[in-house]
Amino acid sequence: MKSESNMRGDASPENHLFVLWEKAWFAKKRILADMAREVEIIHAAELSWAGDPIESFLRFYGSALKDARRKLKHCGAGPFLVIVVRDPRPRYAADGQTNQHIDEMKRRYRQWTRRRRFRIHATRNSQEFARDIQILTGTTAEAWTQGVPALAPHPILPDWWVAVSGEQPFKAGFYAPGVPPKIEGLRTFLEGKYLNDACYSGTFQGMKCFVKHSATATWSIGNEYRLAARVYAVAPDVVPRPLAYWNAPAGASAFVATEWIAGASLSELLLKGEITASQADGFAADILLM
Repeated sequence: MKSESNMRGDASPENHLFVLWEKAWFAKKRILADMAREVEIIHAAELSWAGDPIESFLRFYGSALKDARRKLKHCGAGPFLVIVVRDPRPRYAADGQTNQHIDEMKRRYRQWTRRRRFRIHATRNSQEFARDIQILTGTTAEAWTQGVPALAPHPILPDWWVAVSGEQPFKAGFYAPGVPPKIEGLRTFLEGKYLNDACYSGTFQGMKCFVKHSATATWSIGNEYRLAARVYAVAPDVVPRPLAYWNAPAGASAFVATEWIAGASLSELLLKGEITASQADGFAADILLM
């Protein structure tokens, strides 16, 4: 009778991915030498994040903000080594979710890099390899079966990364891949703002919302959403509820949807006449907060 670790029988060779983050580079030679004995090394390439490292770790791992910060601290923000290998002897447990051979290698390398977590990343199965290779090299898993394709100069994060806030805005899965959230009854509200190309009104999950779109300052949209989510989590009466944030394909533009609250702009209030000192203090406090 076959052992549990061999329930899948003699599986066909399969490709996997290892990532040596910046702070694991001191063990690179030792790790590569061990890999050469265990698996076939197809290709290795040095890459670096094109954008903000915390944002990149958030998207790559789909983790909470505090986890991404911890990973960044342990792994480093600098260049990292991506290694594609072919495992000739895949070994899976009964659940068929994790290649135990690759997992054993990953755990060994993490011990060598003085961190039992984070500094070495490895894929668990063919599905995870397909996802990670697309993000980090800009090529498909199928392309690797035809030989080693040209690599993208920077990691390409998946299109339409969406963040939807809730009671715990930084819980695991705060960032997730998928289609943009459905906004119903979308209509233009303002156009040609300095940093925002257009502002819209609409309905999101049954709630009337205000949507900002910018192709000029996509970073500003993301920062606005994160700040609003933090403030709303502790003081929901201070800012409108942040509903969703997402990027258009290839990060060409960004959108943020917030709860629609009827009111007036500061300029409209000033046109009505002189404001009191207490009102001015309140307006100033709101401006400083945001």
